[in-house]
Amino acid sequence: MAHKADIRKGVSPLVASVLLISFTMAIAAILATWATQYMTQQTSTLTTKGNEANCVYARMSLDTYTYDKNSNQLILIINNDGRIGLQNFTLFLYNGSGIGRISLDTDNSVIGKQNTTLPAGEPRSFIVNGVSNITRFRVVSNCPEYSFVDKTV
Repeated sequence: MAHKADIRKGVSPLVASVLLISFTMAIAAILATWATQYMTQQTSTLTTKGNEANCVYARMSLDTYTYDKNSNQLILIINNDGRIGLQNFTLFLYNGSGIGRISLDTDNSVIGKQNTTLPAGEPRSFIVNGVSNITRFRVVSNCPEYSFVDKTV
């Protein structure tokens, strides 16, 4: 009686171990990539929400302004009436031809510009040259929903 050939063949333990480790490492790499992206997104969302929550304490008022149509100069004194520092001031100018936008922190038309935070309870003056035929202006900060000044000239 002839023995049938043993047809059971398998993968050697070394190859099986290498395959198992490779598969595990691939899954770990996929999970690590996903976790990194997820945490970055969540951190960004929390930072944005935290900044928005701080803006609830932001307030700004216009102490005084002077607009000289002959010299095309606008002088503003802004007060920080809130409880947090304000920064990134932008001046929107309205006239018959549209809306202009000037960064009060960095634009060259602003004399004595200051790219720093305005602490709570302090005033800051802005002198803007080259302003012509405005009918209204609006000053906003990094918290535009809570700290702005809107004035018709």
